[in-house]
Amino acid sequence: MRHGRRLPAGAADRGNDPAWSCSRGLRQLAAAVCLWPDRALRWHRRRPRLPFRRSSARNHVAVSVASVGGTRPGVARPRDAHPPVQRTLVLIAATVLIPTHQHVATLRQAVRSVQAQSIQDFELFIVGDGVTDATRALVAELAGDDDRIRFFDFPKGPRKGERHRHTALQEARGRIVAYLGDDDCWMPNHLAVLDDLLTDADFGHTLQLGVDEQGETVALPAALEDPNFRRRMLSELFNRFDLTFGAHTLDAYRRLPHGWHTTPAEFPWTDLYMWRQFLEQPWCRARSAMIPTGINTWTHKRPRLTDQERADDLARWHSRISDADYREQLCTDIIRRFAGESVTFELLALERKSEVDRLASEVDRLASEVEMHARAAHLMRASKSWRLTAPLRSLRSRAARR
Repeated sequence: MRHGRRLPAGAADRGNDPAWSCSRGLRQLAAAVCLWPDRALRWHRRRPRLPFRRSSARNHVAVSVASVGGTRPGVARPRDAHPPVQRTLVLIAATVLIPTHQHVATLRQAVRSVQAQSIQDFELFIVGDGVTDATRALVAELAGDDDRIRFFDFPKGPRKGERHRHTALQEARGRIVAYLGDDDCWMPNHLAVLDDLLTDADFGHTLQLGVDEQGETVALPAALEDPNFRRRMLSELFNRFDLTFGAHTLDAYRRLPHGWHTTPAEFPWTDLYMWRQFLEQPWCRARSAMIPTGINTWTHKRPRLTDQERADDLARWHSRISDADYREQLCTDIIRRFAGESVTFELLALERKSEVDRLASEVDRLASEVEMHARAAHLMRASKSWRLTAPLRSLRSRAARR
């Protein structure tokens, strides 16, 4: 009995059922299809939100922001070394950060997908890591038409310029922070889904959807709620969502020991290196939303494409995923794929359980035999004949030593 209601039979054991855990993403996707006509999916409870007006003075509120000055690179400042600084900020729904280096043509499509979001209360940070004049000219054009866009022009940094992202986030004002690769794009509901997801979570992601060498979509399910899944991300080179699909609250970011900083040379994935910071924190509530909200073109799998060819391909995908009918069909196809994988997983789980049960029975049988032999040995040593033959056994052992 829970909250005065009786749970369905077997519901208490579902958390230990691997098939039930595997089908969680499938159930979320099915719910997404039913709710798809809504512009913003409401698969979590929606908290009341004050209306934001960018120019309204009533949105200026005092918030505590920890000072970030006076620290050496790579050295974390103690959490409470200085009292919090009171700053007056305009609170907005989201900060979107696009790191860029040399993808000039695709950057325009990425920005367009942000501007097409159902949630328009955002700021867009384009963080340059050694960009060319062509990128500067493009960003100047984009920012001239949209004052929500800010450009951070940094010289080329180590690896992918992760430290530049940290510097830019010191000026962030969004409740949540979402990232977008400069050669990827989002569906119109991406920020809405993340906004709902991060209402009661600190760190999360949506379903990663990629495009393979044949132009087919590939979905990568994940489950941050599963301790075993998080353990794999922390101990192995295992990651099911990259930068374009990850997000966190700004408050959670400010509680991290470092935030974005240079990934060690021996570690291959800069995004996983960052995600581990969140997953290592005992206070971090991590969640997965198995809803497709973006497309990753996986340019590293098609290295022969020119920048313009990548941009044309991304524009075609952006046009597709902007269409509600296509998104619904895509979601339905993913459900079918997940359903097949779920059945396969369930069969494998049943086979594994059967094998485990067989081995457990064998262990019990051998344990019974060992116990029986031990009891027989004890009775033999306690017998009168064993005591009478003790001198003979002693003589035999001495003779053997000679």
